[in-house]
Amino acid sequence: MEEKDSYKTITAKSDIELKVKGSIFIGHARPCLGEQEAEDRITTIKKKYHDATHNCFAYRLGLTETKKVRFSDDGEPSGTAGKPILDNIEGHDLTNTLIVVTRYFGGTKLGTGGLSRAYSEAAAEALKAAGIVEKYITATIFITVEFHDYNLVERIIRALEGNIVGAEFTEKVSIKAEIRTSMAKRLKDDIIEATSGRALVA
Repeated sequence: MEEKDSYKTITAKSDIELKVKGSIFIGHARPCLGEQEAEDRITTIKKKYHDATHNCFAYRLGLTETKKVRFSDDGEPSGTAGKPILDNIEGHDLTNTLIVVTRYFGGTKLGTGGLSRAYSEAAAEALKAAGIVEKYITATIFITVEFHDYNLVERIIRALEGNIVGAEFTEKVSIKAEIRTSMAKRLKDDIIEATSGRALVA
């Protein structure tokens, strides 16, 4: 089985607003790279909307199978807020993503089903506004080549959709390249074969 080297996350932060039977639901989607960043963003939103009835949230972090997941109903009936928010994140198979839904109670009780739908819709709209992108996990490859092999190596890197992120020209050319992890071995093999072993690849 080929190792998975891509993941989906949101492209940008977003803030949307829904009105449901007088209650206002504000959905905030935020990209986060780690648990501390997610917790800090939750704290920031809670401070900004300190007068809200509830600030419920869910996040999913990490690039491995053991992703870090946390969610909170923040005082709403159990299972009516945090889980529906998380279901939206997991439904799109997103990671490094936080959604906070702020609620201002409007006087009409929504019931558990109504609450779940409202929190889910606010989360869905926040994700839609933020946009979803697929990103790749990359490996860094260091290559040392003769000058006359540089253009050849560059073509191989580009052909495999890699990028040269640095090149130093001294007695030889030292190249720093980035490529999807699933293509790293092929890149090394192709360069060694194309240069008849003249290139040093690490």
